[in-house]
Amino acid sequence: SFGVAPRINACGRMGHQEDALNLFLSKDINDVNELSAKLNQYNKERQEIEKNIFAEAVKQIERDNLENNTTITLLGKNWHHGVIGIVASKITEMYYKPSILICFEDDKDIGKGSGRSIQGFDLHNALMKCKDFLAGFGGHSMAVGVSVAKNNFENFKKEFLMLAKEADISSFVPVLNI
Repeated sequence: SFGVAPRINACGRMGHQEDALNLFLSKDINDVNELSAKLNQYNKERQEIEKNIFAEAVKQIERDNLENNTTITLLGKNWHHGVIGIVASKITEMYYKPSILICFEDDKDIGKGSGRSIQGFDLHNALMKCKDFLAGFGGHSMAVGVSVAKNNFENFKKEFLMLAKEADISSFVPVLNI
């Protein structure tokens, strides 16, 4: 499962989910070999993109001293939508703070993003309280997808930060699952 599952997952994240389906449906060994090689390549691409976004995110956090905030809300240009959720998870784990990463593409006024939370802070509930600044959102207490207009990003970021301060998340103790 550790060899195959990440490659199948990478297909969907990279926008090639039909290749994973075709791998399961094919009865031709040559097609299976070709599709397996493609899945492996998609996974390598996903890992490289993830590494680059993570490096950009950490650089932004350090540059803007965001590790001192109660939340981490980042804006990236042309970050891959299928990968930013993984990076949000890593940022949340690294800093033990709710994080939301938003990506704006060159020609779009609406950014799409992904967020992850920490135990005890309901991310979906927080977004319900910020909904006036959002174009859309969905998810649950620990993970969300979000859309925000460029002209509302800073207002959203401030409101989200204020909600986390009010929740006093700095007093939350990390949960270690063994």
